[in-house]
Amino acid sequence: MSSIEIFNSQLQEVNFRNIAEFEGLRLVDSSISVLSLENVQYTDSSSSFDSQIYIQNSLLSNLSFLDSNVENVQFYAGSPIQAPIMNFVNSHIKRWSLENYLDINLNDFSGAGLKFLELMNAAWIVSDYSFLATLVELRVFDCQNVEFLDLSLAQNLEFLSLLNNSNLKFLFLKNEAPFHSSQLYFNSNVNLRYVCVPTRLISQYTNLLSSHPNNSIVVNSYCTFEPIGFYNEIIGTTRIDSDGNGCNSNDTEISSLLYSVTDNMSAGLISTNNSGSYYLPVSDGQHTITPQPENPSYWNFSPASVTVDFPTQTSPFTQDFCVTPNGTIEDLEVIVMPLEQARPGFETGYKVVVKNKGNQNASGTVTLDYDADYMTLFDSAPAAGTANAGQLDWSFTDIAPFQMEEYIFTMTLNTPTDSTFPLNGNDELSFTGIVTGTGTDNMPADNTMTLEQIVVNSFDPNDKRCLEGEKIEPSMVGEYVHYMIRFENTGTASAINVVVKDAIDPIMFDVSTFVPLGGSHDYYVRTVEDGNTFEFIHENINLDFNDATNDGYVLFKIKTLSTLTEGDTFNNDAEIYFDFNAPIVTNDFVTTVQSTASVSFITDDSIKISPNPTSGILQLNAKNAIKSLTIHDLNGRLLNKTSFVSGTLNETVDLENLNSGIYLMTVVTSEGQATERVVVK
Repeated sequence: MSSIEIFNSQLQEVNFRNIAEFEGLRLVDSSISVLSLENVQYTDSSSSFDSQIYIQNSLLSNLSFLDSNVENVQFYAGSPIQAPIMNFVNSHIKRWSLENYLDINLNDFSGAGLKFLELMNAAWIVSDYSFLATLVELRVFDCQNVEFLDLSLAQNLEFLSLLNNSNLKFLFLKNEAPFHSSQLYFNSNVNLRYVCVPTRLISQYTNLLSSHPNNSIVVNSYCTFEPIGFYNEIIGTTRIDSDGNGCNSNDTEISSLLYSVTDNMSAGLISTNNSGSYYLPVSDGQHTITPQPENPSYWNFSPASVTVDFPTQTSPFTQDFCVTPNGTIEDLEVIVMPLEQARPGFETGYKVVVKNKGNQNASGTVTLDYDADYMTLFDSAPAAGTANAGQLDWSFTDIAPFQMEEYIFTMTLNTPTDSTFPLNGNDELSFTGIVTGTGTDNMPADNTMTLEQIVVNSFDPNDKRCLEGEKIEPSMVGEYVHYMIRFENTGTASAINVVVKDAIDPIMFDVSTFVPLGGSHDYYVRTVEDGNTFEFIHENINLDFNDATNDGYVLFKIKTLSTLTEGDTFNNDAEIYFDFNAPIVTNDFVTTVQSTASVSFITDDSIKISPNPTSGILQLNAKNAIKSLTIHDLNGRLLNKTSFVSGTLNETVDLENLNSGIYLMTVVTSEGQATERVVVK
C-alpha cells in the first residue's frame, strides 16, 4: 500500500490493521476519534513525508500501534487539544514529536524503545519513567506547565534541549549520560533554580550553567541518596552481644559506627544510622566492608570484614556484624555542648553527655563546673545535685557499651546591667565536665572537657562552633577537638531532607580520626570522592518550620595534626542543605594555638606534673631546681602562686582547697618553665 493522506474527513473510526507494505499516513483536520495501525509494517519508499505518521488538528481519542514497526510519528495541533489514549505494545516507535497536546500519558511509552522525544507547548502525566532508559535525544520547548523534570533514568541521553520553559524549577539529571557541553541547551528557563547531578559532575554542570540568566542555580546531588538506574545493595545491622550467646534481635544496635568501604577504584566511609543499620548501593564488582570503631583493640567483630562480589552474589546482600568485648576495659568520655547561643539576660540550654566507650557496663558520676557569678541554674533534667556552688552533679548506673546518657540544664545568664557581674557580647563563658567511673579509665584524657562559649548579642540559627573555643593550649595539639553544627529551618514549609556537608582540611586535621558523636535527628554519615568531605544525611526527617521544633544539630570530634605549633590556627565551616535550596554556609570558626599564660619563656622539657587527674595532691619533678608554681583558672585568673626556696628537684603541692575542675599549672625552674592543664577531681 502506498502512502495515505486524509484531509477534512468526517469519519469517526479508521482501521489500517495488518498492512504488509505501509509507506506512511498524513491525517489533517480530521474528526477521526479512533485510529488503529496494529500490525502495520512500514517499508521505505519515495514518500516525501517528514514523518511516517503525521497527524495535524485531528481529534483522536484512541490510537493503537500494537505490533507495528512504524518508527517516526509527529503530532501537531494549531491550538492545545487533549492527547489520545495510546497503545504501544510490541511497537517499534523510535521518534515521537507532539506539539500543543495536553495530558499526554508518557507511561504509554514504557517498553516502546523510544529514542527521540520532542514536546512543544505540551503537558503530560507520568509515573513510570522507564521509557527514559532508551532515550537518546530529548527536546522540551515552551512547556509552561512543567515545574519538575526528572531525567535520572535517561542513562543513554546524548542530546538535551530545554528552551523557554518559563516555569521549570527543578531538573534531575542524576545519571551517567555521555553529555558534552555542546549537546546541552538550557536557554530561557528563567525560573530554573535547582539541578541535581552525580557528585562527580557537579563542577562540570556548575560551569555550564554559570552563563544562565539565573546565575543562582543550585547544583548538587541531593535529590536522591542512592544511585540512579541499576545498582546492587548491601545491607546489615551491627549489634553488641550483651549476653554472650551470639547476636540476635534482642541485642542492642550500635549507631554512628563507621565502616570503610573499598573497591578496585575508590575508598570511603559509611556509618550506621540510629537503628544500627547501614545501607550501601554499589555497582558490579568486589566491595570490602570493614568496621572502623574508635578503639579497635577493645572489640572483636564477627566477621572482621566482608567482601561482596556482584553479580556473582545476589542483591540485596545482607551482612550483619556481631561485636564482642576483647578483655575488660573501662573508658568513659564526657562532652559538654551548648544547645543554643549564649545571649545576655536570656535562658540558655546546655547538654552534658556521658559516653561509654569501654566494653563493659559503666557506672559513676559526672560533674559540671560553671561560673556562678555570671549565671544561675534555671532547671535541669534529670534534676542535678547542687551541693557545691558553681557545680552540678549527676550519678549514672550501668551505661551499656556504645551507649550515652544525656543531662540537660538551662542557665539564666546575667544582663549587661548586672550591678556586680555584668555579662556582655564577646565575653567568654566556661563550662567544665568531669566524668568519674568506678575503676581505672583506659583513656583519662577525655574524662574532662571544657566548653568555651562566646557570648553574642545577635542570633544566627545556622552556625558552627569548636567547643574548645577560639584558643587551645599547645598541649592540646594532636588531641581531639569537638565541632557542633546547628541548623534551623527558617522557611515556610517542612524540610524533608537536610544535609550537613563538612570539608575537612587535611593540612590542619587528621582526617582518619573523624568520629561522629550524634545529633538531634536520625542520620548517617558518608564520605564523598575526595575522602576529606563528610556528609551527615538526614533523610525524610520532615524538619518542621515552627519555631519550637525547627532546629537540630550534629556533633563530631577530630584530632588536629600534631605538627601545629603555637601561633598556628585551624578553622572549619560547613554547608547546610535544606531540600533543593541553595546551601547555607556557616561561619568559619577559627581556633588559635595559644598558651593562656602566653609570655616569652624558655621551655624546660624536664618538668613533670603528676598525677593528672589528681584528687588533691600534686607531685612536681624536674631535672633543674624548682622555683615556683602558679595556678590559673581557664579564664586566666590567678588563683595561687607558691615559691620554693629549697631549690630541690621534687616538690609536693596540696590542692585540696581547689574545687573540681581544670586548672593551668605553670612550673618555673632555674632553666625555664612549662604549663600544663591539670584536672582536679
